[in-house]
Amino acid sequence: MKKIKRAVGLLGALTLFCALLVGVQSTAANADVFCLNQTGGIKSSANNLYVSVELASDARLQARSATYGDWEHLQICWQDAAHTYIDIIGNVHAVSAELSMNEPDYGMLRARAATPGSWERFHCQPLSGGEVAFWSEASGYYVSAELSRGGLLRARATSIGPWERFTITNASVRNTFCGIV
Repeated sequence: MKKIKRAVGLLGALTLFCALLVGVQSTAANADVFCLNQTGGIKSSANNLYVSVELASDARLQARSATYGDWEHLQICWQDAAHTYIDIIGNVHAVSAELSMNEPDYGMLRARAATPGSWERFHCQPLSGGEVAFWSEASGYYVSAELSRGGLLRARATSIGPWERFTITNASVRNTFCGIV
């Protein structure tokens, strides 16, 4: 068992090292933030739809698209081992958990921050079956795709249920940032 755990740990370190060699870049806005040179969609496991950024309105994130297109280009980045954030390709904004809004929009995810700060920090937690959950450091809640509101993403759940499960469709991004090997 010890040998298996060690092998898994070494494989994870090797995956990160290879990603660093071939595909990691520092963002212009913050030299301490790194992103893989690969994009990928995030799908809600609850409705099997891609997370879209509503670029034509208020830049909210919603799990609403059956296909991967321009509004679904998301890039997962990290500031350090514990702080992951979601960057929007083409919009060049980091995703924020809106903590200044009142219910029912408290914790709504929107692509609006020029540089990642405390409202843009999410922890990516690996789950079974290659799924992940995102936990907002600022709100202290898990991100949910609220199916009763068109798949609107909000940091509002105290535990992980069906609405808090997601899949990062690019396996190398998922494995590097969420520790799935």
